[in-house]
Amino acid sequence: MLDCVRAEDFPGGTAPVPGMPAVEALTDDGVRFPKAIAPSPWTLPSHASILTGLEPWQHNLHLRGRVFLNPALRTLPSVLGSTGYRTLLLSGNSLLSPETGFSTQFQASATAAWWEPFLRHTGFFPEVANGDSNRRTHPPSSFGKMRRLSVELLLRYPAIVDGVNRVSAHTLDPETHRVGVSPWIEPTLERWIEKQPADQPIFSMINLIDAHDPYLTDPAQNGGVRAWWRKVSVPQQYAAYKFSGLEATPKRVEVLRALYRDSIRSLDRRVGHIIRVLQEANRWNNTLFVLTSDHGQALLEKGHLFHGQRVDEQITRIPLTVRFPESQFAGAIADGWSSLVDIAPLIYRLTGVAPPSAMSGVDLGSLIGKPRPSPAVAISDGIVGGDQAAAWVPAAMLPKLHHVMAAVYSGDWKVVVEQHEPVAKAYNLALDPAETVDRWAAEGPRLQSEAEMGRWVVNRIVDSPTSQMNPEVLRRLEGWGYI
Repeated sequence: MLDCVRAEDFPGGTAPVPGMPAVEALTDDGVRFPKAIAPSPWTLPSHASILTGLEPWQHNLHLRGRVFLNPALRTLPSVLGSTGYRTLLLSGNSLLSPETGFSTQFQASATAAWWEPFLRHTGFFPEVANGDSNRRTHPPSSFGKMRRLSVELLLRYPAIVDGVNRVSAHTLDPETHRVGVSPWIEPTLERWIEKQPADQPIFSMINLIDAHDPYLTDPAQNGGVRAWWRKVSVPQQYAAYKFSGLEATPKRVEVLRALYRDSIRSLDRRVGHIIRVLQEANRWNNTLFVLTSDHGQALLEKGHLFHGQRVDEQITRIPLTVRFPESQFAGAIADGWSSLVDIAPLIYRLTGVAPPSAMSGVDLGSLIGKPRPSPAVAISDGIVGGDQAAAWVPAAMLPKLHHVMAAVYSGDWKVVVEQHEPVAKAYNLALDPAETVDRWAAEGPRLQSEAEMGRWVVNRIVDSPTSQMNPEVLRRLEGWGYI
């Protein structure tokens, strides 16, 4: 899982980042799904859909339902673990934690602390033992407001956090000066695999969060003080652009996009490291390797920064490459739409483990040469805290931000339905990938079934049974920059 990576900037996309040999080699050795979507614009619902094969309105983990993975649901790690697999979660995203019910699904886990994307050189490498849920300690509740204030200041003035990391990089990593988020992940994976018998089947989920803000400069690149200041002087705080009138100037868009693309390039090295770990353990030939993202990232397109709250293509379209055992189907490119909910059915089929009967996903393997039998759907579920967000969101903006959207993908069309809008929008993505022209007025009659499906999904999300959010989860979401 390459957190926050969008399809257009990835190899195979419309504007791929150059210099990614590991991912490009993986693409040649696997199957690329160029029409892949995330069912949700933020971390937890998408990860829940991967592990369950269910849509967000089915597993009910979203901001209108509960922000906790229902322990009664059968997930990939729990089902495979009961049939003899050893299961492992390594996450640079602190949301995949016991408080959200994710890490407890795995027999072994290590989840990052909230501060790791901000302070990236600590020299700390956790040990993961089988059966343990190894997670760094988070600040106590009394530090919640201080943590949120710190994050807001760092994102508004990124030069502070960038400068601190440059100093620590020169001190703790003088040879490469690389700044990676949670650098303990790859060596931890290597040590864990070494402890497993050679014939022990394993299932792991690895979340690399380098492409999530804040975006730091690369200390290994000597661009001079002026070039450095140009990059770190651009605020990265969503609220500053949304509520404080900060203008999305071309210069700021250019800088944010450049920093974002640099972070994607750094992920290539990490993906290559993980592949080498599997190769050196003589497991690669018999490994199903899925490389994807939980959602994309808006970089001031349509005035939106960050992710969540919308179903724009920059947020919903994600990379998806599957390398099958024995390099089966190497080089193939799927034609139709696919979704993260389609990963679980594929894994159950290849492992020979009986899947839960409630899954709604379609086996990815069946989509290589065939169109998807039904539309793919992405949802947006509002903002953290719901109506209580009025304490920090202007009242006039609250209804527009805290509303539900659904995007239905079928053929060349994307139909968008919004909670408070009676008329749908329709975009022909083959002719208009940037979604600039709403064609509903002319094409609406032939897209009625897609609009009806989107309206049904919106109503399902709005009417979901709710539960109180864990205060620690709320603070952590706010610490990431969610509103």
